[in-house]
Amino acid sequence: MKLEKYQAKALWPMTVLAVFFLAAFVVESFRLPIAVANPGLFSAINLGLWLIFVADYLFMLYLAEDRKIFFHSHYLDLALVAFPFLRPLRALRLLVLFERAFSGMQQKLYVNIPVYVAGAASLLVLMGGATLYSVEVDAVDTNIKSPQDALWWAAVTVTTVGYGDKYPVTGPGRLVAVGLMITGIAVVGTVTASLAAWIVEKVNTEKTKIPPRITS
Repeated sequence: MKLEKYQAKALWPMTVLAVFFLAAFVVESFRLPIAVANPGLFSAINLGLWLIFVADYLFMLYLAEDRKIFFHSHYLDLALVAFPFLRPLRALRLLVLFERAFSGMQQKLYVNIPVYVAGAASLLVLMGGATLYSVEVDAVDTNIKSPQDALWWAAVTVTTVGYGDKYPVTGPGRLVAVGLMITGIAVVGTVTASLAAWIVEKVNTEKTKIPPRITS
């Protein structure tokens, strides 16, 4: 009970933190001028965010009624704390934060389909493109040479189009690609199921509005 109350109170602060982290992560990963000129600032931001994650994880563990169950059901949170500066895992922080935000809102998935589709797809493309660019741009034979290339690759990967004109050549880059492929398929499947549920609900609603025929 205490854990649920804490998670409810921390919902919006953690959501704001996710948005802030997304902005810092994208700026640093795409090596925009402000990040290149202020490496110390972004190192401090990453350290500060990691300390917040550590405190959040430890406090939730303290509040959990069954710490063993909590430990086994929060492996990803533990990985983010244990391996704080691995860039691909830093991108996964966003998934953890936004997953907690969406689950806390407790809304039906098909209520706002256009918003969900746009939000999920945009987030995946931005995260995937930024992560890939950061691990591919310094490779000798890379073909991901600009943030635009990385975002284009992420867009065609998430939508399962896969033109093949841009692709990762490093081990970490291919690992990012696999993760984005799996996540993209999951998002497409979820959106399809949600759209089908929304259509069925609309059809059933319309049927209830049609008056029955009167036969003589």
